[in-house]
Amino acid sequence: MKPYLNFIQLDSVDSTNNYAMQRVHEGLACHGDAVFANSQLMGKGQRGKTWESNAGENVLLSVILKQASHFDAFPFVFNAMVALVVRQFLGDLIQEPVAIKWPNDIYIRDRKSAGILIENNFRGNNWNWSVVGIGVNVNQLEFAERIGQAISIKLVTGEEHDSVELARRLHMQLVQLFDKITALDANQIIENYNQHLFKKGENVLLQTAEDLRTTKIIGVEKEGRLITFDSEQRKFDFGTVAWINA
Repeated sequence: MKPYLNFIQLDSVDSTNNYAMQRVHEGLACHGDAVFANSQLMGKGQRGKTWESNAGENVLLSVILKQASHFDAFPFVFNAMVALVVRQFLGDLIQEPVAIKWPNDIYIRDRKSAGILIENNFRGNNWNWSVVGIGVNVNQLEFAERIGQAISIKLVTGEEHDSVELARRLHMQLVQLFDKITALDANQIIENYNQHLFKKGENVLLQTAEDLRTTKIIGVEKEGRLITFDSEQRKFDFGTVAWINA
């Protein structure tokens, strides 16, 4: 790990993303800083949902990244890059297929194993910082019924892992890849993302504003829209459609 990377380890916090973003607002953040907590009191998920985790059993990590201008044209490519890092990280640990459920949940055996929440800081119109929140289910064996179909590394492999060590490794891998990415990599990132897209080529049930629809998952564009096909090709922005039973 590069010597300048700062790994802040906390016993408990309301949210690692909140803690990290506060450092950004106070001018204390450095590119590559990470915040890890053994437990969160108000863990944050996508679209205002909560992220629940047993204390000390999982990875609760936020990484602060100074944004690069080559993501400005297609911000979703940054999201896709993060999802690919987490997918690869889990794949290396469990040695079986890991998929990305659009836009950025990570699935093993059709069950959620990790989630990503990216929050951004702007100065005027300039994309200044990103706080990448990552939750990975590591050693937890039981999940609240309302969370749905969740799975952990231990449930897959039977092996227990040191959550802090895993968080340090994931932190390093994310920052190293981010620092190597260039504008020329955008198409390759999206291609790789689509190669690992959850339910690609399969019919799924989606709830739209208009109806409940069975449609085939085709892929995701650089702009971040989900492409599907039933009687015709359709495109959905994040937040306009909900997966049913997935």
